[in-house]
Amino acid sequence: DFRVLHKLSAAVSHFCFALWQHTPVSAVLQSSVFSSFHMSAKLEFLSVLAEELPEAGLARQSDLAVKADLSAAAPAVVSLVQQALGHLADPTASPAAGRDAMRAFSVLQHWGPLGIPMSVLLSSGLLQATIQGLSLPAPVCTSVADCAAAALSLPASDQEMSSAAAFAEMLARCGQGILGTRADDEDCVHGLAKVISQLATSFDNVVATCPQANELHQIALALLANEHFATREMALDYFEAMNCSSQATSMQPLFLQVLSTIVHKCVALPSDFSCWSDSEIDEESFSQHRRRLQDGMVDCAVSLGIETLSYIVNWLSEACNSQSWQAVEAVLFCYVCVAREMLFPEEAQKREAARAQSAAFCSQWILSAGRLPQNQMVTAASLRVLRASSVVLAASVDSMLPAVQMCITACAEQHATLDTISAGAAAFQEIVTTGRGLLVPHAETLVEHVAGVFPAIAAKLKDSSEPLIRISEAMSRLIAETQPAQASPLLQKCAAPAFLHLQSAANQLGNGGFVQASALASIVAYVNCLAGIMRFLPSSWSARGVHPAVEVLGSMWNTLQTLASAGGNDVLDAVCGLIRFIVGAARQGIQPALPHLASLLPTALKSTHSPAVMNTVAACIEACSSCKPEEESYSQLQGLLSQCLQASLEALQQQGGWSLTAPPGPGCVALPDLAHATIDTAMRAVIFVRAQLVSTGQLPHVLELSAAMVASHDPTGCRLGATIIHQLASNAGPGDDVIQAAVPVLITACLHGAAHAAPEGVLRRIGDTMHRLLKRAGGDAQTMLSSSAASLPLHQQTTPSPMQEATEKLLVCIGKIASEPNRFGALITDYGKICRRKADMDVMAAYL
Repeated sequence: DFRVLHKLSAAVSHFCFALWQHTPVSAVLQSSVFSSFHMSAKLEFLSVLAEELPEAGLARQSDLAVKADLSAAAPAVVSLVQQALGHLADPTASPAAGRDAMRAFSVLQHWGPLGIPMSVLLSSGLLQATIQGLSLPAPVCTSVADCAAAALSLPASDQEMSSAAAFAEMLARCGQGILGTRADDEDCVHGLAKVISQLATSFDNVVATCPQANELHQIALALLANEHFATREMALDYFEAMNCSSQATSMQPLFLQVLSTIVHKCVALPSDFSCWSDSEIDEESFSQHRRRLQDGMVDCAVSLGIETLSYIVNWLSEACNSQSWQAVEAVLFCYVCVAREMLFPEEAQKREAARAQSAAFCSQWILSAGRLPQNQMVTAASLRVLRASSVVLAASVDSMLPAVQMCITACAEQHATLDTISAGAAAFQEIVTTGRGLLVPHAETLVEHVAGVFPAIAAKLKDSSEPLIRISEAMSRLIAETQPAQASPLLQKCAAPAFLHLQSAANQLGNGGFVQASALASIVAYVNCLAGIMRFLPSSWSARGVHPAVEVLGSMWNTLQTLASAGGNDVLDAVCGLIRFIVGAARQGIQPALPHLASLLPTALKSTHSPAVMNTVAACIEACSSCKPEEESYSQLQGLLSQCLQASLEALQQQGGWSLTAPPGPGCVALPDLAHATIDTAMRAVIFVRAQLVSTGQLPHVLELSAAMVASHDPTGCRLGATIIHQLASNAGPGDDVIQAAVPVLITACLHGAAHAAPEGVLRRIGDTMHRLLKRAGGDAQTMLSSSAASLPLHQQTTPSPMQEATEKLLVCIGKIASEPNRFGALITDYGKICRRKADMDVMAAYL
């Protein structure tokens, strides 16, 4: 029974490892008991013995000693393997001989790293047996391939190169035989691909210069054309190795054959393919296989240079003449894969020549109507060609305008698929972004074109809004190049399709109508499109009057407010994202919109507890940081900050229940995302508008939340809380009396935070914060620290601990804090390191 034999072999192997100092493994293999084993048992034991060594858990010194012991036994193992393989080529051999051969190859595979030199493994009878084994039926050929590949991957000396050359000679003859007589045997062919690819990877120069190099190349080309993905990819490894060999520069004809094989045999869809839903091919597996083959095509393009484009043009012409859209799509895919290598060579002369050829290719084949078959997969591939050629198209407005119009029109076609729309939107974004400067005179025409087809594109997208966002962001880039006077009407026109849809949805929500989840997702998508349109607008426009983005926000506000109030958290988050983009674009020019924000954000925060609201307030604080007290925006911002901080802190305190009168405990911060956003907003207020924060009356509650977050187990919250405490304690200013009164509890919170063994960066921040707090405490520092240490969860520990010496040093540091408070930063960091290293928090707490 093989399973019993395997388990017994594993058990005996571990006995050998445990007792090797008394009885070396080599002695076991030479004993009379081992000699009495059946051949199958000997081979299984030897295979398992080498296989189990890494799992034995031996110390490094013992592991090296055992490996040396096994290496001494290697000659005897080779002799045994030769004996087992003696009947391999005998057609009358019993099935047991075949099984023994499999075990023998497994022994060679696992013993190779332990001391069987490759020259021995690939010489004399073993070499002959390996070659013969590749042509045997599975599972013998699989074991042979694994063994040979493992042997070829071992480090080889110069003396062993001759063994590899001899192996290559025999492999060339064997490979031709396998492809001639056993081409339908998937296991044999796959095993051959595994061995030949490993041979080339390990001995690229030997293979490239041996007399049988051409035969080996042809075998690898035949394997590359095989129908099985795994076999193709192994053959591709062979050619990648040849591309790294010393003969690579003279192999251009070979790499042309490789590229042609990949295009016509590998990446092309079957001739009867119509769509993925009706195909036996798995779309994800095929796409992954194509991505792997892309590396091979790039290698070929590197070798062939800009001549690659000429070959692609010829293949495309042949494919169009063959009336096979699958072949056309494959050639276009090849162009996309190698475009970067063709269009960006280092030499300027070659670069200009390649780009001229590429421009002609796009003009004659992609942008000329009727040249390519009418098929959605061909259309998608054509759009990807335009995207890959964006740097060429963007050099001339005459080629760029037809390209962007083709992208938008293809997206809006009646039968356009999601793949086509995604490819068209990506190409449109790439081309417009690259050549937007030349498109400014045509901006109005382009905006009208996009606005006209926007609803048709949106109607085809059910689960993905990414293409619409790509188009919107491209338009934002283009409009940003125009003048403010021109930008405002362009923004209104560009945003009109999305706004009309949102207005209809807002009317339905305002009337109390039921809105399905899909409709809410559509609302989010359209709001995100508006955000994309605002994303890249320059803030310098605010200096010339009301920012165009603020004008658009004002005209849409009633609709957006209705959607944010009644559409749920996802819609609210999307609206807040839109507002943040507008705030980022307008900066100080956001002032006209602040009353609108004050009417929405505090109420929305109370009902939803959405972190996006606080993130929006934080953006407003940073944008209006230079406002002066006499300005209207100053008081408006103060009111917005006060209302939102109060709403957020009330929600957090109701959930957590912490205060400045009691030390915070771990895990006391509920709604962590809202807590993070609130602290981040408060931090910006401390940095930019500290006086406003103090005047809101919320500073004590901000300190309460900060203390609770420092004491929590959340690394992000701990870092944020410690940072704002450090900022407040380090810089004198409004609210100093509140900070001073909170020092004892803040020290306690920091000590709790350090006790949680937070990441080192967080510990360093806690240490710096403690340093600032103890400086504020002055002469009371020692008392405060002792009181804070007493609040830690203490546990009695009577067993001696290896932490004692480290802890005593820590206590000495604590004793010096009153006179040397600058030592506390290092102290806290060391404290956290000790806790993580020893994993003994109870002992540390007891000593404290």
